[in-house]
Formats: sequence, C-alpha cells, structure tokens
Amino acid sequence: MSPGIPRVLGKKRVKTGKKLQGLCPYPGVPAPPWAGAPWGPLSPRPPPPRPIAPPPGPLVPVPLSPPPPPCPPGRVGDGLRGPLPYPSPARPHVTSAPAPPPFPRPPPFPPRSHWLPSAKPRPLLPRALRGPISGRRGGRGRARPSSGGRRWREKVGTGLPDPPPAPPGVATGRDGPRVGLPGGRSEPGEVPLPALGDSGGDIGPAMLLSLCTALLAPTRALLALQRLVARLAVAAAVAAAGVAYGLWGLGVLLRRGPRGALRWRVRAEPPPGLADGTYGEHGRLRLKSSGLQLHYVARGPPTAPLMLLLHGFPQNWFCWRHQLLEFSTRYRVVALDLRGCGASEKPPGKESYRPEVLLEDIREVIEVLGTPEGHTGATAGHPKCILVGHDWGGVLAWELAAGHPDLVEKLVIIDASHRAVMARFSAWHPSQLLRSSYMFLFQLPLLPELLLSMADFELVKTFLTGPWTGIQNPARRLTEPELDAYLYGLSQPGGLTPPINYYRNIFGDAPVPRERPPCPVLLLWGARDAFLDARLAPCLRRRMAPAAHLHLVPDAGHWLPEDQPDTVNRLLWDFLRGTE
Repeated sequence: MSPGIPRVLGKKRVKTGKKLQGLCPYPGVPAPPWAGAPWGPLSPRPPPPRPIAPPPGPLVPVPLSPPPPPCPPGRVGDGLRGPLPYPSPARPHVTSAPAPPPFPRPPPFPPRSHWLPSAKPRPLLPRALRGPISGRRGGRGRARPSSGGRRWREKVGTGLPDPPPAPPGVATGRDGPRVGLPGGRSEPGEVPLPALGDSGGDIGPAMLLSLCTALLAPTRALLALQRLVARLAVAAAVAAAGVAYGLWGLGVLLRRGPRGALRWRVRAEPPPGLADGTYGEHGRLRLKSSGLQLHYVARGPPTAPLMLLLHGFPQNWFCWRHQLLEFSTRYRVVALDLRGCGASEKPPGKESYRPEVLLEDIREVIEVLGTPEGHTGATAGHPKCILVGHDWGGVLAWELAAGHPDLVEKLVIIDASHRAVMARFSAWHPSQLLRSSYMFLFQLPLLPELLLSMADFELVKTFLTGPWTGIQNPARRLTEPELDAYLYGLSQPGGLTPPINYYRNIFGDAPVPRERPPCPVLLLWGARDAFLDARLAPCLRRRMAPAAHLHLVPDAGHWLPEDQPDTVNRLLWDFLRGTE
C-alpha cells in the first residue's frame, strides 16, 4: 500500500473519495500525478509511483539552533516553551521561536515569627496526635508531611541557604532566630511569640488546655447531672422528713397541750458521775489552730499507750464509762467531748462543724496526748494511739485513720459507716433512707431544735430508751440519772444546735477520703440496730483491708458500748492482744 493513501477494509458501504491535500515532505520535489485524483473502492488502482530523482545540486544542511537553556530551579517546564531544537518542516524559514519570559521565582518561605497572625497563633496538633507515618493504608510508604508549609518546601524548595546561627540568649526556631528580645520576649508593639513550639508539630499551652477541656466536657456534664439529681433527691427527702416529723410534733401538741408540749426543763446541776471523778480525771485541752478548749476524761497511767474514745450523737464522753474502767489498767484511756458537745466549747455557725475541722481537732488531740516516744507503736515525731469511735465518732475515726495513718496504731469502729459507702448503700436500699430520716430532718433550720426539745426532750428519750431504737438489753437500760447525763448539756441554752450542725454539713461538697485504713481494723455491729441496716456491715467490710475483722453482735442495738459492754470489752481485748 502506498504511503499517504488510506484504505477501507471490510466496509460494504461505498465511501466517497477525497483529495489528498498537503505538501511534499521534501521541498522542490513535485507531487505525483494521482495525488489530487478521486479514488474509491471501484476506481482503478493508481499506477506505482515513479522513483524520485534527487534534487539538482548538493544538499545544504540547515544549521540547528543551540539547545535551550535549562529551566530555572523551582519551575515545572515542559521543554516546548523555549527555543525549538530543530527547524519546523511546515515553517522551514523559522529556525527558533522567541523564548517566553521565565517564571517568576517564588518568594522564600517566611519564618514562623513573620506569618503569625496579630491576634493569636493558630494551634496545630502535636506529633503524637497525627497518627503513624504511612503513605498508604495498611502498608509502608513515604512520610506524610505534618503541615502545608513543610509540604510546600519539600516539593518546590526555597533555594535559600541555611539560617545563620542565633546569637546567645535568643530563642531559635526551625527557620532561624526569632524576632524579639533574649529569652523570647518581644519589643513593645510586636506580636508575642508562643511559649511552646515553633513548628506545626508542637502544641502550645492554650491548645493543650482547650484539648483537655474538650475531652473532659462529657465527664463534667455527667457529674453536674449527678449532683443535680442528688440535690433534688435530698431536697425531696428533707421535705418528706419535715412533713412526717411535723405531724409527730402536731400529735404531741394535741396530746399534751401547748403548755406540756412546748415546755422543757433546764438541768441546773449535773447528775452524779458526769462532772465528778467517778470514772476518771477531768481535763481541758486548748487547740493551737482554733483556740478552742475541749473537755476530756482520762484514766490510767500517763506514760501508758493512748486509747482515744470518740462518742456520737446525742451523747458525750459518758457513753464510754464502762470502757474507762475496763482498759485503764494497761492503757491511758481518754474519752473526749467533741466540739459543741458535752462540756467542750461550742463555737457558733454551721461552718465551724465541717468534717475537716473536726478531723483537725482530733489530730491535734492525738499529737498532744498521744503515746510518748519509747513505747510500742510510737515513732519519733509521730505519736500514735488506739482509736475507737461510735456513731459520729466512728465516722471521724475512719476518715482520720485513712488520711493520717501515721497517727493510728489500731482502729475500732462501732456502729458507724463510711460516708461514701453510706450514700451508695442508701441509693439502692430505700429502707436505709427511712432509718436515716432524722438526718434529712436536721437539714431544716430551727424545726429540728423545736421538735427535739418538745415535751422535755421526748424525742431524744425515745432515741435512747425506746423499745425499737433504744438499748435492747433489759439489764442495761438507762436509769434516770444516766439519761440526765446526756440531757444536761442538751438542755442548756443553745445546746441542741451544735450537735445538729454535724448533720447539716454531711451533704456538702467536702471531699471524702476513699483510701483504706492501712492499720488493723475491728468493726463491731449491733444486729438489731434501728438506725443502720445490718446489710451495711458487709459492704463496709469489703472496703477495709483483708486483715480487718467484723463482728455482728446479736440482740444488740445501736448503742453497743452501753448495750453489751461485756461483749464489747472482750472483743476489744482479743483485738488488742492479737488473739483475734
């Protein structure tokens, strides 16, 4: 087939011919005679071409243009925009084309300190949050650039030399010395530099704070919702307790009349055994931190190890009279009146009875009256004691042993709960809410004082001597003088408000120590406790150390040191001697 002549094969349709147009590739050579004739499938084949004679005269080579200069650095060129490397057959008179102007050289990448915005630098994620270095998913590849500026410099290049070294005392960055005074300080009117990081892979303190705030936002929302629900539940329980005890007070008023219901007797003289030396030596201790004076009764050798006894509500040191007589042969037993109770001073205001303030009082008492150096359990500068607490005293003893383990050698808890365990247990056991209804009543102002003092403290007498709430052992029922030992302090003007203020701070925002007491622990619990559910004792046992001991005393109520004194003393001796 002749060159330049197309042929259609396998076509049934007759195609009209067309003329060949164009120039001969060699100048000066005439075109063949059949070059302009029409053709088709039925037309006769053209004759074979005649041999082409060489043109007359010698062939003169056309000089080629010099090679184009290389593309400037940083420019992507295709090689066709500069001078042509050979003459064009279509335009033999043109040997080269004028070169277009070169691309403008890109400006050097500015240093970090010059392209910071005027208000605040844009925070970038740290290197740790950018993920693994990988170019493709699931495989190895080239490193992914961390920022747009670094990618631009790697691909294009700046053509700049390395930055000069920074003078001494000037903060340096990836692009050279920073603008500013030595130490990173800036001149007046300049944009201050970020404190941390000078590249896209670093993070500043503002970004770190924002990231932490964003991550903690759901947790804070849940905690705020939990606090709101807890406050609403407490408010509902306070209202219900106020209505229930208000109806009880209305019944007392209707039964006894206004004169009998609204009268109470102020005990002018303390009963026998309360202020004399029947059970021990009375003393006062002035605290260094607050300046208050606390009353205590001590019995035993002054150089013996200290056993500190803490009472609950509405009692005072008198509830430990049986233990004062029992353990004074080997220990220096001290029964303390907590602040606001008994003969101790009573500071005004609810804030004076916060748990952390009460714990500080007990800590100072141990440091002053603690076991002297040279005895078992005492260390240099850290006196220790055997701490025993009942009711509110047990709550404080538990938290003191957890927060100050260097002050407690052994811990004994009697019918008292940890505040965190108590709150969790009450949320899942409504029966405990009914047993603790008086706590919600004490959140109200003035009404608890009025109800407790009605009919000469009838409600307090019911707590201590009632058939369900009082002492269950018939042989240990409180006598009238023993009952007056508790009512003597409560009947004085303003004597009810300080003990009630203990309960008015239990629903505050004060942190509750959640550590386990590292010292040996003994937990005694009355099986017939009317104020604390017996199922609460195993929950408390799981919060103590594995070596702790739990004893559930049968046929005993809440006032265990007075209800079963012989059993309590025997269990205490076994625990102190190590035979438990």
